[in-house]
Amino acid sequence: AEELEEFRRYLELIAHESSRCGQIVSNLLSFSRQQEMERRPIEINDIIRSVILLCQHRMQLQNIVIDEKLDPDLPEISGDYNQIQQCIMNVIFNAMEAMPDGGKLTVSTSFKRKNRMLHINITDTGCGIPEENLSIIFEPFFSTKEVSQGVGLGLSVVYGIIREHQGNIYVKSEVGKGSTFTIRFPEGQKDF
Repeated sequence: AEELEEFRRYLELIAHESSRCGQIVSNLLSFSRQQEMERRPIEINDIIRSVILLCQHRMQLQNIVIDEKLDPDLPEISGDYNQIQQCIMNVIFNAMEAMPDGGKLTVSTSFKRKNRMLHINITDTGCGIPEENLSIIFEPFFSTKEVSQGVGLGLSVVYGIIREHQGNIYVKSEVGKGSTFTIRFPEGQKDF
């Protein structure tokens, strides 16, 4: 029975590490832009709801409260659904990792008519980002995690995908209080 338990632990470790390797390969492919973009009209609130649904169980386990403030009257954007979903998921995962002992995650959307930009704000009450890291967090291979926990491509992939969609990403953060990532996309074109 003891050998069986040890075997089970090794299988779990293999499964975990295989999954991690798959994620690294996926991030490398995204980073190297080998994935072709499939542009189509996108409802950003639908993507946000699907990502929150995917993360809900983990949020409950971590005692993270989610507050959605989604503007129901957003225009569509033009882009690749899977890439945009990956961006939002990466930013939300980072926010969750910043709150290992629980906290509040606020996701809001709005549309600024003046510049025709759709805004997504993802705010956490986590540990915050030191000021010296704010200017380099979107650089490839930047990571505050241990080597075994990641290779530092998540936010650089996010940055690259957002730029490919003619968007921008900004971060405001205060150590000990949390961070807000603001993603902006232009309103979609009518000639998809």
